[in-house]
Amino acid sequence: MVESMGEGIQRDPAKEILTIPFNSKRKYMLTVYSSEDPSKYEVYAKGAPEILLPHCTKIIGKRGVEKPLEKQKEIETRILKQNARIGYRSLLLAHKTINAADFDIEDYQNEESYVKLEEGLTLIAIVGIEDPLREGVKESVEVCKQAGIAVRMVTGDNIDYARSIAVQCGIITREEMDPTNLEYKEYGCMLGQDFCREVGGLVKMPDPEDPTKVKDRVGNPEKFAQIIRELKVLARSQPEHKYLLVTGLKEDPRNVVAVTGDGTNDAPALKKADIGLAMGITGTEVAKEASKIILLDDNFSSIVTALKWGRNIYLCVRKFLQFQLTVNVVALAVAVVSGFAHFVVPPINAIQMLWVNIIMDSFAALALATEPPNEKLLLERPYGKNESILTKSMLRNIACVAVYQVAVLLAVMFTKPEFVLGVVPTEDKAFSKLLNTMIFHTFVLMQIFNEIACRRIKSNEFNILEDFFNNWRFIVIMVVTVAVQVVLVQSGVRGINTVALNLEQHGMCVVLSFGVIIWGLICKALVPESLFSCVKEEDTVCLSFNL
Repeated sequence: MVESMGEGIQRDPAKEILTIPFNSKRKYMLTVYSSEDPSKYEVYAKGAPEILLPHCTKIIGKRGVEKPLEKQKEIETRILKQNARIGYRSLLLAHKTINAADFDIEDYQNEESYVKLEEGLTLIAIVGIEDPLREGVKESVEVCKQAGIAVRMVTGDNIDYARSIAVQCGIITREEMDPTNLEYKEYGCMLGQDFCREVGGLVKMPDPEDPTKVKDRVGNPEKFAQIIRELKVLARSQPEHKYLLVTGLKEDPRNVVAVTGDGTNDAPALKKADIGLAMGITGTEVAKEASKIILLDDNFSSIVTALKWGRNIYLCVRKFLQFQLTVNVVALAVAVVSGFAHFVVPPINAIQMLWVNIIMDSFAALALATEPPNEKLLLERPYGKNESILTKSMLRNIACVAVYQVAVLLAVMFTKPEFVLGVVPTEDKAFSKLLNTMIFHTFVLMQIFNEIACRRIKSNEFNILEDFFNNWRFIVIMVVTVAVQVVLVQSGVRGINTVALNLEQHGMCVVLSFGVIIWGLICKALVPESLFSCVKEEDTVCLSFNL
C-alpha cells in the first residue's frame, strides 16, 4: 500500500484503484488497492468505530491470525468508552481481501453502492488519539459564561468522547450529566438525530415579511424551546443538525447566534447565523466566504478577544454619542436664548463655534475612541439586536449635564458683571467682548471636563479616572485642546473676537466648568433611570456560540 521514500512514507498512487473519501455523514474513509497477487484487491477502511465495528466479522488475533469477532459489545464498553472517558478520540482500522475479477469500479458510484465494500471487514486495531485542549480554552469558556454567552458544542464525534471534551472545556459539568444529581439536565447531551426527531426537523413556511417566499422553521418550536434551555452538547451531528439548531435559536428575536465552522458543509449554518466565524487555517474557502469573521489562528480564545474589542467599540460609540449630543443641546440652547435676548453680538460667534465643532467631532472622537478595553466588559450582559444605542443612563446623563451647562452659561450671560468678571465695566463694548470671552472659555472648558466624565457612562461607574493614565492618547488630546484654547483666548486672534483674561477670571471659568463632573456624579447617584423609560432596552439577551 505504501512505499518508503527516504525518511518518510508515501502512498503509491499506481496501486490505488478506488478511494471513497471521508465525509461528515459517512464518517469513514475507504480505499481499494491492488496487491502483489493480481487476482486480489485489498480494501482498507478507517473511521468511526461505532460505524465500522458492526461491519467487522473478524479480528486479527495473536501472531496475525484472523479469527471470528465475537465480543463487539465488550470492545465498545471496554475500549471505546474507556478512550472517551480519558479524552481520546477512537479510530478503527480494518481491511479485507476481495477478488479482483468480481470488482468493477463502475459499480461504486454512489452511497448505496458502498455498502458492498463495508461488509465482512477484519478489525486490525482501534487507535486512541489524544487531541489535547488548546491553552486557554477552558478559561475562555468560563469568561463566555460570565459574559452571558451560552456555549454549545456541536460535533461529529461520538457522544461519550463529546461529553469528555465538554467537561474538560467547562461547557458542561459531570453533575449535569448524572441522572442521580439534582443538577441533572435531561437534554444536556444529545445525539444529532435524536435532537432532530424531538424538535420535528425543519419545515418550510411562508415568510411573514414576503409571502411569496418560504422560510425554514423548526417543526416543533415548543419542544425546541424546552430542549434548548438545557442543551450543551450535540454529538454525532450532521451539518443539517447544526443548521437546524441555528434556525431554531434565531426564531427567538432576543438571541444573537454565533457559529464557528471550517468545512464546506458548515456554510449554510455560518451564513444563517448572525455572526459566522470561519477557521483561517483549516477552514475551506466556502466556509470563509459564508462567514463574517475569520479566525486567523483557529483558536477559541481569539473569539473572546474579538468579543471584548467588539463590545469596547460599541461602548466607545456610546461615549462619543453622549458627549456630542450634550454639546449640541447646550450650543442650541445658548444660541436660541441669546437670539431671544437680542444680543447685538452673539455670545459664541461662528469662528468660535467652528473651534467647538473641531473639539466635538475630531478631538473628542479620537480621545474617546482610543479607550482600550478592560476585562469588566466581559462581565456585562450582551447587547440586544433591537436595543437602542441610547440607554436610559445616557439620556439621564445628557439631560442633567446639559441643564447644568445651560444654567451656568445663562448665569454668566445675565448676572451682574462685577460678580462674573471681577471688575466693574467702564465701556459697554469692552464689557460685551469680555463677557463673551468668559462665555466661550467656560463653554469650551465644560466640554473638556464633560469629555473626561463621558469615559464612564453607566450608572454604577463613579470612578471616572479609572485607567485614565493608561491611555496616553486621551491625555495628549486633552492637553493639546486646553493649550490651544488658552492661546485662542489670550491672543485675541482676529475673528476669534476674544480678550485676554486674568488669573482670577481663568480660575472662575475652571471652577464653573469643573462643576460638570461634580454635578454629573450627583445626578448618577440621585436621579433614577426610570424617568427615561422611553428608551428600549432588552433585559433578557442571550449570545449563543455553537462550536
